Amino acid sequence: NRFYDIQDGKMTVNKKKTICLAGLTLLTAAAILGLERKQVKRYTETLSVNVTTQPASAVPTGAATSQPVVYLTFDDGPSRLTQQYLDILKKHDIPATFFLIGQQVEEMPEVVERELKEGHEVGVHTYTHESCDIYQSCEAYYEDVHKVKDLLEEKFRYRPKLWRFPWGSANCYIRSYKEEIVERLHEEKMEFADWNVSAEDSVGHPGVESILANVKKDAFRVQDPVVLMHDSGSNRATLDSLEAVITMFEEKGYRFQTLSQRKTCCHFGE
Repeated sequence: NRFYDIQDGKMTVNKKKTICLAGLTLLTAAAILGLERKQVKRYTETLSVNVTTQPASAVPTGAATSQPVVYLTFDDGPSRLTQQYLDILKKHDIPATFFLIGQQVEEMPEVVERELKEGHEVGVHTYTHESCDIYQSCEAYYEDVHKVKDLLEEKFRYRPKLWRFPWGSANCYIRSYKEEIVERLHEEKMEFADWNVSAEDSVGHPGVESILANVKKDAFRVQDPVVLMHDSGSNRATLDSLEAVITMFEEKGYRFQTLSQRKTCCHFGE
């Protein structure tokens, strides 16, 4: 009734009151709109400050690390074929990890120098790779690993982070003292490394086709595949298959890293 007048029994619109209401409504709407604009402006300015001052380390890692990673590893080198392995890796501009035998390091130091110079990682694979020598006791194995570790530090000023048990960490030779040797080397900030993909290139009579089939069989069903291959001068099939192995992963969008860059080191059963 506030917006109507009754005269002589007839209801008429009170124009002044209606105009006042309309004006009040417009003023209220303008005030609300102005407040919203100020809020949006403040939010935008805050967002701008947060974006420009946020350190790179605070950026969610998922956005930058969604690309899958593969780790190529080679045991038993250096060998007479290592330079050719390095040529292929250099051609594709990818790093790998080489687990070295100490005796062969002493025979071919220039090969190890090239591995390090070109950004590859090297780890310890014992001095002799002879089971009767290296695995006769915990102390014998420890001394053997240390012989290679000391050699790398003295000759190349390189301190290895990783070692790999010949035949892997589940071999029967170390069953009685595995925990002890792992703990001792952990104290020296070294970690052992197994694998979850094997080229099976050190048993029987491997060929290029069998190596590729063995890698492909497991490579894409595991996360962060660690591929075991062998840098052996007696078997050229691994070398002949390497480019195809690399291409296989490249076509699936994988990038390549050295093994110590992996979030966790690869252990059997984990």
